[in-house]
Amino acid sequence: MHRNRDQALTEYQRLIGRVLNCIANTWVYSATTLSDEYMLLAAPADQNPRTRVPGSLLRLRRGQETLLLQASQRFQVFDEDNFRISTVRYIYVIWSPRPNERIIDWHYHRRQNESFEAHLHIRDDSRTTNHQLVNRHIPTGRVPLEDIVRFAIEELNVEARDTNWRNVLEETEAVFRENRTW
Repeated sequence: MHRNRDQALTEYQRLIGRVLNCIANTWVYSATTLSDEYMLLAAPADQNPRTRVPGSLLRLRRGQETLLLQASQRFQVFDEDNFRISTVRYIYVIWSPRPNERIIDWHYHRRQNESFEAHLHIRDDSRTTNHQLVNRHIPTGRVPLEDIVRFAIEELNVEARDTNWRNVLEETEAVFRENRTW
């Protein structure tokens, strides 16, 4: 396991970077949000480092079209003997190339009763207007980021940037499964 908190944070950022770099040229970083919480954000790696916008949308190539991905997490480092990391919140959003049009969102966060709830949103666009499921909280289990990347490649036909993407996702997801707290 990790020898200290900084090593745990660096390794976590590295793993998330490997996952996201399967589909987008990505720079991953973390920042302290609360005394015991961190925020993990992703931005396009090809942006000028001096002008990078935190939480920028990642460009996903799909033939002639470009989809966009927003990926952020909040997490805590716990288990001061091994410096394990636990996600306390995530938001993953796939955006259409049309301005301000979300396709689907995956969320995991505290609800008003302080219990965590994992859910997804199907967003409204010209094809689903007034559909019963639009903007509802559709229950899911917790969704690892690897599943979002896999979904983008296999179901949305996003181009993989790494021919070894399946192995990368299997390796990083194995670390997630081994260390999850639920």
